[in-house]
Amino acid sequence: MRVVWLAVTFALGSAFMAALSTSVQHQVAGTAPKDVGGTWQLLWHLLHRPWWLVGQLFGFCGFLFHALALFNGPIALVQPIIITGIVFAVMVRAAIAREWPEPRETAIVGLTASALVVFLLASNPSEGAGRPEGAVFLVLVGASAVAGLTVFGLAKLLPQGREQGFLMGAGAGFVFGLVAVLLKAAEEEQSQGGIWQMVTTWPLYATFAAGLTGVALNQAAYRVSRISASMPVLNVVNILLGLAFGYLVFMETPRTTPVALVLMGVSLATLCVGLYLTANYEARREEELEIVPPSALRP
Repeated sequence: MRVVWLAVTFALGSAFMAALSTSVQHQVAGTAPKDVGGTWQLLWHLLHRPWWLVGQLFGFCGFLFHALALFNGPIALVQPIIITGIVFAVMVRAAIAREWPEPRETAIVGLTASALVVFLLASNPSEGAGRPEGAVFLVLVGASAVAGLTVFGLAKLLPQGREQGFLMGAGAGFVFGLVAVLLKAAEEEQSQGGIWQMVTTWPLYATFAAGLTGVALNQAAYRVSRISASMPVLNVVNILLGLAFGYLVFMETPRTTPVALVLMGVSLATLCVGLYLTANYEARREEELEIVPPSALRP
């Protein structure tokens, strides 16, 4: 039995775990030596950093909460909540720095949270039609994966900096969006035919492959630029991809009255702006103050 309030609760828990994971991963990835080149070489280096593994543990807990959220609610409800982990990151970093967030920072977080509440109340998506059509779903997943990897590949052609980080974040956003989509599909398989059907169909294994790829792409983005370059676009692409699959593939139906559509459009745009402002504020704080000295993350 699916319970919407449980979906919201688990989604918030997943967002908070993602904030903890992102904060730790970003700090450790930024300390990697310059002679560690290539996405997978960087990932191999990070696997030997204990604090990075702690960040991955937080991320795994967030993944479990994410799965429970999708089991209890539609993806069009869960994804907008999940990507607000960057808002929780403000509180996490303030706690690490042992100081209260500044008033402007609090106002930005409040704006973002308010936009999310309005969007969820206006859209109020219903449960979909269940398992998506196999061939069509496979083609759309493949096209999204190719789009994400192509964008990331184009980023590698640019010199290291903000533009490269932006495109890397966009590529990672496609992949992380697919993690949620594939996880939802795997759970639909389980609800239709039980555990055996879930473990004998491809979405479950594609979920883990997409998750590993997303982590690798994200670490590369962390390394080449500040979080303000990659994180906002990653979250925006993530949420838009999740909503597109929720509405068009899983047949989740939002409210379609004129007032609801206007509120959804305005609140979604405000949410994206809030995420952008939050990430930029975090970047400015990093420039002014090292919240956690890199040496503290090297046991």
